Order: sequence, then C-alpha cells, then structure tokens
Amino acid sequence: MLALTIDSSLQTSEESHQQLIGEGLAEQLLDEILGKRYMAAGGDPRQYPLTASAAGLAATGRSQFDDIDDYNGYHARPIEDRWTQPLGSEDDRGGLRHPAFRFPADRMLAWRYQVDVYYVDDANLERRLPTGQTSYHRAVEVSVLRRDTGDAEWRVVSRLRRVVAYIPQSS
Repeated sequence: MLALTIDSSLQTSEESHQQLIGEGLAEQLLDEILGKRYMAAGGDPRQYPLTASAAGLAATGRSQFDDIDDYNGYHARPIEDRWTQPLGSEDDRGGLRHPAFRFPADRMLAWRYQVDVYYVDDANLERRLPTGQTSYHRAVEVSVLRRDTGDAEWRVVSRLRRVVAYIPQSS
C-alpha cells in the first residue's frame, strides 16, 4: 500500500511539474505574439486568410514574423526560439549558449507548440467566426503539447487564449 501511495504521489508531482513547464512555455510564446502589430503596416484589419507574409514564410523560424497573423498555424517540435534554436540551448540572439549551460539535446523533444489565430464575433468574444468571416477582433490560442515516451497521442498540457482588437489610429 505504501508503494502505491508513493507512486501516486510521484505521478501527481510529475504532472504538476509538466503543467508548470507547459504554462511557462505557452505564456512565453503568447507574450511574443502579443508584442507584435495587429496587422502588417498598411494592411487590412479584416484580411482573410490569416497567414504569414511572404517574408515570414520564407524565413527560418519565427525571426521575420512581424504581426499577429504570421503565427497562425505555427507549430514547432521540439520547442524552439525565434531562430529555430532548441529552447534551453539558445542565447536569445539566434545563437547557442556555451555547452556547459545548455539543456541536454533531447530535453524538449517530448514537447511541441501549436498556434491558432482566428476571428471572433465583435459582439461575443467567446464565439469563433466560421471560416471566411472576419471582424475587428482576433483570438490567439497557444497550445503546448507533450507526448510521453511510448505514447502515440500528444496531450495538451497548457492552452492559453487571448482576444485582441483592432483600434484604428485617430487622425
């Protein structure tokens, strides 16, 4: 009985640890996204479809993403920084840390990012609009998923959603 209690306690502790990591990863990427412009300079706030610009699509990683819709459909495994360096080994400038200060190379292989950017109803921000409909509000949803060794399925560890609004500049 004691062994079962200890095993259950260890599993709960590991799940809590993974949840904490997942939330931190989701918050970090969401902060990056929300620090970008609502739309490309001179663009249409109700553009459709929401997709990266040609420069964003041609670039390595997220280094050229300059507005929120560039992130729509973005996914990465393992989790990476803006320049495609594995998280835990990057120096936050597109390079690598000294080897003594890096995570083990396989540390983040069990994790992945997934981003969805979509329009929501101006009158009901909880309601996702059907494909092709636009509004002046977009939701940004960042999911962090994990797959344990031997598992076939990815499970959502953390999902964060924020709604942003287009507010025209006053003249």
